Amino acid sequence: MMDYELIALDLDGTLTTPEKKIPPTTRAALIDLMKKGKTIALASGRPVHGVLHVARDLEMDKYGGYVMGFNGGQVIDCRTWDVIHDYRLPNEMIGPVYQAAKEYPGICVITYKGDTIIAGMEPNRYVGIEEFSSKMKVVVSKDFLREIPRPVNKLLICGEPDQVDDLLFRLKESYGRLINLFISDPYFGEVMPKGIDKGVSLKILANELGIAAENVMACGDSENDIAMLRYAGKGVAMANALPSVKEAADYITLSNSEEGVLHVLKEFGIVSGS
Repeated sequence: MMDYELIALDLDGTLTTPEKKIPPTTRAALIDLMKKGKTIALASGRPVHGVLHVARDLEMDKYGGYVMGFNGGQVIDCRTWDVIHDYRLPNEMIGPVYQAAKEYPGICVITYKGDTIIAGMEPNRYVGIEEFSSKMKVVVSKDFLREIPRPVNKLLICGEPDQVDDLLFRLKESYGRLINLFISDPYFGEVMPKGIDKGVSLKILANELGIAAENVMACGDSENDIAMLRYAGKGVAMANALPSVKEAADYITLSNSEEGVLHVLKEFGIVSGS
Protein backbone atom coordinates (compact mmCIF):
# COMPACT_ATOMS: atom_id res chain seq x y z
CA MET A 1 0.00 0.00 0.00
CA MET A 2 1.27 3.47 -0.91
CA ASP A 3 2.79 5.52 1.91
CA TYR A 4 1.23 8.99 1.83
CA GLU A 5 3.51 11.48 3.57
CA LEU A 6 1.74 14.73 2.68
CA ILE A 7 -2.05 15.17 2.93
CA ALA A 8 -3.47 18.33 1.33
CA LEU A 9 -7.00 19.19 2.40
CA ASP A 10 -9.39 21.78 1.07
CA LEU A 11 -11.58 23.22 3.82
CA ASP A 12 -15.05 24.34 2.76
CA GLY A 13 -17.03 21.44 1.34
CA THR A 14 -14.19 19.01 2.13
CA LEU A 15 -12.65 18.95 5.60
CA THR A 16 -15.33 21.03 7.30
CA THR A 17 -19.03 20.27 7.61
CA PRO A 18 -21.68 22.59 6.13
CA GLU A 19 -21.50 24.35 9.52
CA LYS A 20 -17.77 25.04 8.84
CA LYS A 21 -16.61 22.74 11.64
CA ILE A 22 -14.17 19.82 11.71
CA PRO A 23 -15.83 16.71 13.18
CA PRO A 24 -14.09 15.69 16.43
CA THR A 25 -13.21 12.21 15.15
CA THR A 26 -11.61 13.65 12.01
CA ARG A 27 -9.73 16.22 14.08
CA ALA A 28 -8.36 13.53 16.39
CA ALA A 29 -7.25 11.40 13.43
CA LEU A 30 -5.41 14.29 11.80
CA ILE A 31 -3.62 15.23 15.02
CA ASP A 32 -2.60 11.59 15.45
CA LEU A 33 -1.22 11.59 11.90
CA MET A 34 0.91 14.65 12.63
CA LYS A 35 2.18 13.05 15.83
CA LYS A 36 3.35 10.15 13.67
CA GLY A 37 5.30 12.47 11.38
CA LYS A 38 2.87 12.96 8.50
CA THR A 39 2.50 16.45 7.07
CA ILE A 40 -0.87 18.19 6.72
CA ALA A 41 -1.42 21.14 4.39
CA LEU A 42 -4.66 23.10 4.59
CA ALA A 43 -5.25 24.26 1.01
CA SER A 44 -7.98 26.88 0.85
CA GLY A 45 -9.26 29.71 -1.26
CA ARG A 46 -9.71 31.61 2.00
CA PRO A 47 -7.12 34.21 2.99
CA VAL A 48 -4.44 32.82 5.26
CA HIS A 49 -5.85 34.74 8.24
CA GLY A 50 -9.18 32.99 7.63
CA VAL A 51 -7.51 29.57 7.95
CA LEU A 52 -5.32 30.16 10.99
CA HIS A 53 -8.10 29.39 13.48
CA VAL A 54 -8.51 25.98 11.81
CA ALA A 55 -4.76 25.37 11.94
CA ARG A 56 -4.71 26.24 15.64
CA ASP A 57 -7.69 23.95 16.28
CA LEU A 58 -5.66 21.13 14.72
CA GLU A 59 -2.65 22.10 16.88
CA MET A 60 -0.53 22.59 13.77
CA ASP A 61 1.52 25.21 15.59
CA LYS A 62 2.63 22.36 17.87
CA TYR A 63 2.97 19.49 15.41
CA GLY A 64 3.87 21.36 12.23
CA GLY A 65 2.15 21.61 8.86
CA TYR A 66 1.27 24.30 6.38
CA VAL A 67 -1.51 26.67 5.40
CA MET A 68 -1.87 27.26 1.67
CA GLY A 69 -4.17 30.27 1.57
CA PHE A 70 -5.46 32.32 -1.35
CA ASN A 71 -5.62 29.13 -3.49
CA GLY A 72 -1.90 28.64 -2.98
CA GLY A 73 -1.05 32.31 -3.35
CA GLN A 74 0.48 32.42 0.12
CA VAL A 75 1.99 29.55 2.14
CA ILE A 76 2.60 29.67 5.89
CA ASP A 77 4.71 27.37 8.04
CA CYS A 78 2.42 26.69 11.00
CA ARG A 79 5.23 25.94 13.43
CA THR A 80 6.78 29.40 13.03
CA TRP A 81 3.91 31.30 11.30
CA ASP A 82 6.52 32.47 8.77
CA VAL A 83 5.39 33.20 5.21
CA ILE A 84 7.45 30.92 2.99
CA HIS A 85 5.78 31.73 -0.35
CA ASP A 86 3.89 34.83 -1.39
CA TYR A 87 2.48 35.42 -4.88
CA ARG A 88 0.66 38.64 -5.84
CA LEU A 89 -1.59 39.93 -8.60
CA PRO A 90 -0.10 42.49 -10.99
CA ASN A 91 -1.18 45.92 -9.74
CA GLU A 92 -2.25 46.94 -13.22
CA MET A 93 -4.90 44.18 -13.32
CA ILE A 94 -6.84 45.30 -10.24
CA GLY A 95 -8.49 48.30 -11.88
CA PRO A 96 -9.73 46.49 -15.02
CA VAL A 97 -11.20 43.61 -13.00
CA TYR A 98 -12.92 46.00 -10.61
CA GLN A 99 -14.33 48.18 -13.39
CA ALA A 100 -15.65 45.14 -15.29
CA ALA A 101 -17.36 43.86 -12.13
CA LYS A 102 -19.10 47.21 -11.60
CA GLU A 103 -21.11 46.56 -14.77
CA TYR A 104 -22.99 43.75 -13.00
CA PRO A 105 -25.63 44.94 -10.50
CA GLY A 106 -25.36 43.03 -7.25
CA ILE A 107 -21.83 41.72 -7.74
CA CYS A 108 -19.26 42.64 -5.10
CA VAL A 109 -15.47 42.50 -5.41
CA ILE A 110 -13.48 41.92 -2.22
CA THR A 111 -9.88 41.55 -1.15
CA TYR A 112 -8.14 41.30 2.21
CA LYS A 113 -5.96 43.23 4.64
CA GLY A 114 -4.84 41.46 7.80
CA ASP A 115 -7.96 40.30 9.60
CA THR A 116 -10.27 42.42 7.44
CA ILE A 117 -12.26 41.77 4.28
CA ILE A 118 -12.36 44.92 2.16
CA ALA A 119 -15.45 45.22 -0.05
CA GLY A 120 -15.46 47.43 -3.12
CA MET A 121 -19.25 47.57 -3.38
CA GLU A 122 -22.21 47.03 -1.10
CA PRO A 123 -21.73 43.53 0.34
CA ASN A 124 -24.17 40.87 -0.86
CA ARG A 125 -25.15 37.63 0.88
CA TYR A 126 -22.21 35.80 -0.68
CA VAL A 127 -19.77 38.18 0.99
CA GLY A 128 -21.55 37.12 4.18
CA ILE A 129 -20.61 33.51 3.44
CA GLU A 130 -16.95 34.49 3.13
CA GLU A 131 -17.20 36.48 6.36
CA PHE A 132 -18.71 33.51 8.20
CA SER A 133 -16.19 31.00 6.82
CA SER A 134 -13.09 33.07 7.47
CA LYS A 135 -14.28 34.66 10.73
CA MET A 136 -13.08 38.04 9.41
CA LYS A 137 -14.97 41.32 9.54
CA VAL A 138 -16.11 43.16 6.41
CA VAL A 139 -15.31 46.82 5.83
CA VAL A 140 -16.84 48.66 2.87
CA SER A 141 -14.32 50.90 1.12
CA LYS A 142 -15.43 54.26 -0.25
CA ASP A 143 -12.52 54.25 -2.70
CA PHE A 144 -11.57 50.61 -3.27
CA LEU A 145 -8.79 51.17 -5.83
CA ARG A 146 -7.04 53.72 -3.63
CA GLU A 147 -7.58 52.18 -0.22
CA ILE A 148 -6.69 48.51 -0.73
CA PRO A 149 -3.14 47.39 0.10
CA ARG A 150 -1.03 46.68 -2.97
CA PRO A 151 -0.10 44.27 -4.26
CA VAL A 152 -2.86 41.80 -3.26
CA ASN A 153 -2.79 38.01 -3.32
CA LYS A 154 -6.19 37.77 -4.98
CA LEU A 155 -9.53 39.39 -5.70
CA LEU A 156 -12.75 37.51 -5.04
CA ILE A 157 -15.84 38.18 -7.16
CA CYS A 158 -19.02 37.44 -5.19
CA GLY A 159 -22.43 37.24 -6.85
CA GLU A 160 -25.17 35.21 -8.45
CA PRO A 161 -23.67 32.20 -10.28
CA ASP A 162 -24.84 33.23 -13.75
CA GLN A 163 -23.33 36.69 -13.33
CA VAL A 164 -20.06 35.30 -11.95
CA ASP A 165 -19.85 32.86 -14.88
CA ASP A 166 -20.45 35.59 -17.43
CA LEU A 167 -17.97 38.01 -15.87
CA LEU A 168 -15.22 35.39 -15.61
CA PHE A 169 -15.77 34.41 -19.25
CA ARG A 170 -15.30 38.04 -20.27
CA LEU A 171 -12.25 38.48 -18.09
CA LYS A 172 -10.64 35.32 -19.46
CA GLU A 173 -11.13 36.55 -23.01
CA SER A 174 -9.51 39.89 -22.20
CA TYR A 175 -6.91 39.06 -19.54
CA GLY A 176 -6.52 35.28 -19.44
CA ARG A 177 -2.89 35.57 -20.53
CA LEU A 178 -2.11 37.77 -17.52
CA ILE A 179 -4.11 36.31 -14.62
CA ASN A 180 -5.66 33.03 -13.47
CA LEU A 181 -9.47 32.95 -13.22
CA PHE A 182 -11.60 30.11 -11.91
CA ILE A 183 -14.66 29.22 -9.82
CA SER A 184 -14.24 28.03 -6.24
CA ASP A 185 -17.98 27.96 -5.52
CA PRO A 186 -20.74 28.82 -8.01
CA TYR A 187 -21.02 32.25 -6.39
CA PHE A 188 -17.25 32.89 -6.00
CA GLY A 189 -14.96 33.85 -8.88
CA GLU A 190 -11.26 33.75 -8.04
CA VAL A 191 -8.82 36.23 -9.61
CA MET A 192 -5.27 34.99 -9.05
CA PRO A 193 -1.69 35.63 -10.21
CA LYS A 194 -0.90 33.90 -13.50
CA GLY A 195 0.49 30.41 -13.06
CA ILE A 196 -0.54 30.09 -9.41
CA ASP A 197 -3.13 27.62 -8.13
CA LYS A 198 -3.36 24.96 -5.45
CA GLY A 199 -1.67 22.39 -7.68
CA VAL A 200 1.38 24.54 -8.41
CA SER A 201 1.72 25.55 -4.77
CA LEU A 202 1.36 21.95 -3.58
CA LYS A 203 4.02 20.78 -6.04
CA ILE A 204 6.46 23.45 -4.86
CA LEU A 205 5.83 22.55 -1.21
CA ALA A 206 6.18 18.80 -1.82
CA ASN A 207 9.44 19.33 -3.71
CA GLU A 208 10.85 21.43 -0.89
CA LEU A 209 9.91 18.74 1.61
CA GLY A 210 11.48 16.05 -0.58
CA ILE A 211 8.15 14.25 -1.02
CA ALA A 212 7.35 12.71 -4.40
CA ALA A 213 3.96 13.36 -5.99
CA GLU A 214 3.05 9.68 -5.62
CA ASN A 215 3.31 10.10 -1.84
CA VAL A 216 0.86 13.02 -1.79
CA MET A 217 -2.89 12.73 -1.23
CA ALA A 218 -5.16 15.70 -1.94
CA CYS A 219 -8.88 16.04 -1.18
CA GLY A 220 -11.28 18.62 -2.59
CA ASP A 221 -14.72 19.41 -3.94
CA SER A 222 -14.56 22.51 -6.17
CA GLU A 223 -13.03 23.67 -9.44
CA ASN A 224 -10.14 25.36 -7.65
CA ASP A 225 -9.15 21.93 -6.23
CA ILE A 226 -8.77 20.18 -9.59
CA ALA A 227 -5.14 21.19 -10.13
CA MET A 228 -3.97 19.74 -6.82
CA LEU A 229 -6.02 16.56 -7.30
CA ARG A 230 -4.33 16.06 -10.66
CA TYR A 231 -0.87 16.67 -9.20
CA ALA A 232 -1.25 14.36 -6.20
CA GLY A 233 -0.53 10.67 -6.43
CA LYS A 234 -4.01 10.14 -5.02
CA GLY A 235 -6.55 12.81 -5.90
CA VAL A 236 -9.75 12.44 -3.88
CA ALA A 237 -13.09 14.07 -4.65
CA MET A 238 -15.85 14.38 -2.11
CA ALA A 239 -19.26 12.87 -2.87
CA ASN A 240 -20.58 16.44 -2.84
CA ALA A 241 -17.94 17.59 -5.35
CA LEU A 242 -18.68 19.13 -8.73
CA PRO A 243 -18.83 16.61 -11.62
CA SER A 244 -15.64 18.07 -13.12
CA VAL A 245 -13.81 17.48 -9.82
CA LYS A 246 -14.99 13.87 -9.63
CA GLU A 247 -13.82 13.34 -13.21
CA ALA A 248 -10.34 14.60 -12.30
CA ALA A 249 -10.09 12.44 -9.17
CA ASP A 250 -8.66 8.96 -8.64
CA TYR A 251 -11.13 8.17 -5.88
CA ILE A 252 -14.50 9.48 -4.67
CA THR A 253 -15.08 9.43 -0.93
CA LEU A 254 -18.12 10.24 1.20
CA SER A 255 -19.46 13.78 1.46
CA ASN A 256 -18.20 16.44 3.87
CA SER A 257 -21.36 15.84 5.92
CA GLU A 258 -20.31 12.18 6.33
CA GLU A 259 -16.65 12.73 7.29
CA GLY A 260 -15.43 11.87 3.81
CA VAL A 261 -11.86 12.87 4.68
CA LEU A 262 -11.73 10.43 7.59
CA HIS A 263 -13.31 7.74 5.40
CA VAL A 264 -10.63 7.97 2.71
CA LEU A 265 -7.82 8.07 5.29
CA LYS A 266 -9.16 4.80 6.70
CA GLU A 267 -9.81 3.33 3.25
CA PHE A 268 -6.15 3.68 2.27
CA GLY A 269 -4.77 2.64 5.64
CA ILE A 270 -3.41 6.08 6.52
CA VAL A 271 -5.29 5.95 9.80
CA SER A 272 -6.57 2.85 11.54
CA GLY A 273 -10.23 2.06 12.04
CA SER A 274 -13.12 0.19 10.52
